[in-house]
Amino acid sequence: MQKTTTAIVLRSTNFGEKDKILYLFSLEDGVISAKLKGVRGAGAKMKIFSLPFCLAEWELVKGTKSNDFYTVKGANLIDAFYDISSDIDRYCVACIMVDILKNCTYYSDEVNSVIYVALLKSLKLINYTKVNAKLVLCKYLLEVLKANGYGIQVDKCAKCGIRLSNKAYLNFDDGSVKCSTCRDGNSVELEMGVLACIKNVTEMDFDNLEHTKIDTTILDKTLLILKKDVELRMQFNINFAQIV
Repeated sequence: MQKTTTAIVLRSTNFGEKDKILYLFSLEDGVISAKLKGVRGAGAKMKIFSLPFCLAEWELVKGTKSNDFYTVKGANLIDAFYDISSDIDRYCVACIMVDILKNCTYYSDEVNSVIYVALLKSLKLINYTKVNAKLVLCKYLLEVLKANGYGIQVDKCAKCGIRLSNKAYLNFDDGSVKCSTCRDGNSVELEMGVLACIKNVTEMDFDNLEHTKIDTTILDKTLLILKKDVELRMQFNINFAQIV
């Protein structure tokens, strides 16, 4: 069996003496495991294709057994996003986004597509501009929530409809935002700065993030709120230990 697909490297693991197993994500097939032979050997020509975030058009072949790996027959590089690895903070943010995509592949193809496109836009920004990587992650988390039907509406109370101009509370049971009168038990107060950050970043295109400045403390607080919301909605844990 042979196929050609455009996919990004989510991660890789060593296999045997010189090979690696790549975990690729493609829109057509979700996560694919593929063996890249000899890539750990001295002078291997395809080492770049084993790096995280490598986006390429892959030529894959598979044996006749159902449990056979695909094997990489060839690959045409689209973008290696190589500079991300030179900055630890940007690298950590990129790894978080890739891990989120991996955990969302059990949902619908439409959701996968939206998150995949958001990931590529995020990686391009982090790799080629001086954008605040945390701000990109904030946008990415909001896109993940929105794609899965959990977009955060911050203009008015989800229950009574009053405009949220003073205090607001995010309910972790259903992801809704409510006023102080309508707030529920399992909720957390959103500072006005956090509320404004969520609103502004939600309405902003990825291309505008490069020129946007948000207070570092507010951005960190927003990320922690969004992290918990995504974890509860999507039922998987996200590791923020190295960035917040």
